Amino acid sequence: MMKCIDVPSMGKDSIGWGCMVAIMSVLLAQKGFTGIQPIFDDTPVPDWITSLGKKWEILNLYFKPYSACRWAHPGVDGALKIIQKNALSPCDIDSIKVFTFKESAALSQKYPENTEEAQYNILFPIAAAILDGEVGPSQNLPPRLFALDIRQMMDKITIIAQERFQRVFPEKAESEVEIKTKSGQIYNSGTMSARWDTHTVLPTNEELEEKFVWLTAPVLGPDKAEKLKGIIRQFDQVNSLDTFFNLCVR
Repeated sequence: MMKCIDVPSMGKDSIGWGCMVAIMSVLLAQKGFTGIQPIFDDTPVPDWITSLGKKWEILNLYFKPYSACRWAHPGVDGALKIIQKNALSPCDIDSIKVFTFKESAALSQKYPENTEEAQYNILFPIAAAILDGEVGPSQNLPPRLFALDIRQMMDKITIIAQERFQRVFPEKAESEVEIKTKSGQIYNSGTMSARWDTHTVLPTNEELEEKFVWLTAPVLGPDKAEKLKGIIRQFDQVNSLDTFFNLCVR
């Protein structure tokens, strides 16, 4: 993860490559291709193997309400909480402090030059959320990616790593936000935990569907996005993937 943060790229932790290697390995094994002894035979952690078929890790996944690194999400929610609760506008803000764990503080604080650098940034999503109320493709892509008002808001943010948040990481991604207004008032969010996590409150089906349309409609059009949503909702009953594939094409 830290290598990915140091040099943001399209690879995204090489997750896609690992999936491809797994599928290729299965296909090769079916054809009689041999290799070294698999981890099933000499695993260093027996629970990895004995839990197969009993413990489903896919049920432990979290969801993201924002298109940014998970470690920046508590800062985004903390800033939005303060602004909404106290009816602040961006022009009211003098400075912002974000207290967090060191891995979160290690995220880039530079002005992003591409979408990957925006997604692996700690200042950009917080600034974008304050100004736009959301962090998605509209913020992470040009021309908003290079917007002067977002960069000016980034300049007001200071990131501070604290041991109290380090103690609960990586089980929890927590931060606290403090906003000082130009009139001298100071507002605090309290401890914020990354939303839509397994230890907080997972999103409802309605929230997931809303996010799905939010992301797909600008690419496919609202009609296709809605039809695609309906197919995915009942995917276990689909007999042919032809309609699904056709809806995925712009």
